[in-house]
Order: sequence, then structure tokens, then C-alpha cells
Amino acid sequence: MQVDKKTLAVLAQRGWQAGAGLITLFCIARYLSPAEQGYYYTFASLAGLQALLDMGLSTILVQQAAHEFAELTWLPHGEVVGNNVGRYLALTKKALYWYGVSGLLFLLVYPGGLYFFSHRPQELDLAWQQPWLVLVVSTAVGLALLPVLAIVEGSGKVVEVYSLRLVQGIVGAIAIWFTLIEGAAFMRSL
Repeated sequence: MQVDKKTLAVLAQRGWQAGAGLITLFCIARYLSPAEQGYYYTFASLAGLQALLDMGLSTILVQQAAHEFAELTWLPHGEVVGNNVGRYLALTKKALYWYGVSGLLFLLVYPGGLYFFSHRPQELDLAWQQPWLVLVVSTAVGLALLPVLAIVEGSGKVVEVYSLRLVQGIVGAIAIWFTLIEGAAFMRSL
């Protein structure tokens, strides 16, 4: 049985995601106190609100982009040519506009989080404001860029999209692990 590059790219990204998730869970349990775990999971849940603004549109964009790209071709330097290229570019423009607005709307989570977290009894003296800002801004930017990957994937560049997602997953997981381990070491040194 021969596995094509597209299937291999998807399997590699999904496999990494599953394995890295298990390692991350171990690091969270090992290096964070119960109160810190509460912040971690609360932050992660609030970042998941981006799915509310996406509403599955990125999945539909993959399908619609594939339909619009049927008679188009990528040139070596990244330009798209062919019949009805205007429809493909219009779809891209509308998607970028909607997700740009969604990213800006997501930024409204920031003041809500400031209010929520600052009006709760604090179990520990934790500087959560900067991580909260980084999380909200990076999630908003990721949301604004989501249609790019969906449209490129729909145009047939599955290997490229999933390779990029794999690299993002590897870098993100290593950054989380490093932060958890070094944060714990830093707290022990105080």
C-alpha cells in the first residue's frame, strides 16, 4: 500500500498534534499548581471562542475554493491564472474581509477578560495580564489569517498547508513545554 504525500502530510500533522497534546498534559500536571492550571485551562477555553466567530466557515471555504479553482493554475511565483480567476480572487477578498472583522471582534475579549480576572478572588499572586494580552492578540491574528490556509488548501496545496500546520504545531508545543518547565524552575528559584 502506497501512501501519497497529501495523506502523509495530514497524518504527520494530526499525529504530532495528538502526541504533543499528551506531553503538554503531562507538563501541565507536573509543573503547574492547581490554581495555575485553572488559569491555563480558562485561558485556553476563552481562546477557543474563536470557533464561535469561525462558525465552520473555514471548512466551507476549503470546498468553495476547490470549486472556484477547478479551471485555475498556480504559476511558479505564486500567481493564479485561468478562466474566472476573478471569482477566486473575489472569494479570497470576501473571506479575508470577514475574518479580519472577526479578528477585530475577538479583540473585544481582552477587556472582558481583564474585568473577569481582576474581579475574582486571587488564590495566588500571578501576573496574568501580559499572558492574557499575548493570548488574545495572537488568537485574533490567527483568526484573521485562517482563510488564507483554507483557500490555499482548497486550491490543492494540501501538502504545503499541512506542512505549515505541522511546523506551527511543533514550534507551539516546544514553546509551551519550555515555558512550563522554565516557569516552574523560575518559581522554584524564588
